[in-house]
Amino acid sequence: RYWRDWSSDVCSSDLVPKFVSTLTFDYNRPAFGAYQGFIGGMWTYNGDVQNNFVAATAVSTAGPRATLPSYNTFSLNAGLRNDRFTYEIYGQNLSNSRALLGYSAQGTALGYGSGTILQPRTIGVRIAYRP
Repeated sequence: RYWRDWSSDVCSSDLVPKFVSTLTFDYNRPAFGAYQGFIGGMWTYNGDVQNNFVAATAVSTAGPRATLPSYNTFSLNAGLRNDRFTYEIYGQNLSNSRALLGYSAQGTALGYGSGTILQPRTIGVRIAYRP
């Protein structure tokens, strides 16, 4: 057999969090001249989730799947825009949550592995031009 239908496994499994929630807000207001001022934000919660599949042949060295803990993030943005330009300041993951997004210990006899972490707090400026 060269294929497998994973849809029933994924839809009924613990590969997706039991609870995910996102709350966003956006507010626009005339500022001056042709410019609009805007402010927005987003809070996100991701619940506990089991890590990716572990192949049956790898269980002896990799062990069972890891549970990735829940985490919250909070982001804000504000700026000015007109028909051609957008000037914006932003902050992502302002709560500086330390989340493990993925983990793999496959192929290591000692249980060491590698992981992917959530991008730490990031603050920046964006300038966009539309011709």
